[in-house]
Amino acid sequence: MSFSFYPDYAKRFLILELVSIVFFFFNVLTFDNEVSLVMRIAVVLVILGLYLGTLWYFDVRYVLFSALAFILFIYLSIALHYYLLLFMLFFTDFHKKVPIVPTLLVQQVLIVMTHVVVYLMAVPPADGSYFTTVLFPVLLIQLMVPYVSRTVIRARELREELEDTKSQLDVYVQEEERNRIARELHDTLGHTLTMMKVKSELALFYIDNEPERAKAEMTDVLQTTRFASKQVREVVTTLRFTSIAEEMEHATQLFATNEMAFSVDGIKDVPALSDVIETMVAQSLREALVNAYKHSQAKKIYVSFHVDEEQFIARVTDNGVGFEEHSTDRGNGLHSIHERMKLAKGKASVHSSPKGTIVTLTIHRGKEEQR
Repeated sequence: MSFSFYPDYAKRFLILELVSIVFFFFNVLTFDNEVSLVMRIAVVLVILGLYLGTLWYFDVRYVLFSALAFILFIYLSIALHYYLLLFMLFFTDFHKKVPIVPTLLVQQVLIVMTHVVVYLMAVPPADGSYFTTVLFPVLLIQLMVPYVSRTVIRARELREELEDTKSQLDVYVQEEERNRIARELHDTLGHTLTMMKVKSELALFYIDNEPERAKAEMTDVLQTTRFASKQVREVVTTLRFTSIAEEMEHATQLFATNEMAFSVDGIKDVPALSDVIETMVAQSLREALVNAYKHSQAKKIYVSFHVDEEQFIARVTDNGVGFEEHSTDRGNGLHSIHERMKLAKGKASVHSSPKGTIVTLTIHRGKEEQR
């Protein structure tokens, strides 16, 4: 069993803290004063030990270690220079580990008291009031950072929970889709295939003694096969059809989960399209919007529809960070958009820059009406 004196949760700040410790040592050792070098090193090492203690314990021991460290900071500030109080920032809860009530609040009262004592005993009158010294912004930072860090960490946790929920929802939707497909196949093809099996067995039974009867049964099997083929096409059409209007409703619900402003213009102008064409356009829009949702970091997402005598245009515009159009991160999504529009006898164009991305889908109405 391995043991680490430095907790894993705090290691992301390890480099920053090592740099700060070096500066702390440098400042304590270089101030011109009669305090012996051994005493200075001993005080710094004790402070660092107390700091490590605050990383492991978040109960009354956290307050005790902080109080002892603050006493030593008062000593250093009086004996050397009050600027050393800057390094009290070590004792700030960046990690949302300390309970606010009562532990964190008690520590913050001790911080304020330490600043008051240092100002009264170590700050020369020539440096002016407390609010004009460097101590005042340091105090504000040390008091505010725990609450700001809690807000940031909580926001990240909520995003992770949202992603987990969305993943679970995707699994649920896929499972429901499988169940629906199974019901469709059972209710349609199941009965038809059973009929084909029975008639085929009857044909085998009559083939020697009543060939005409066997022929009639096989004729029924052929007709039933054609009917089964038609049922397959109907099931596939039902499973794959996606309307543009429904896709926009789903997109509105999707973007309602974050801070992106989503708007649609011209949805009422969408012309009557064949099932295949509308499905290809709707799924391409879905791909473009999902890409924008995941990657664009945009504040605004805008979908517009325009139609005239020659063509129908659907356009997705965002004001995000853009991307390299040949980037492999989005290559598959863009490829699927181009493939779908190719199947629809239309075209897709994508333009991206650091100011945003525009995806344009075009259907030539003459070609659409010929399908």
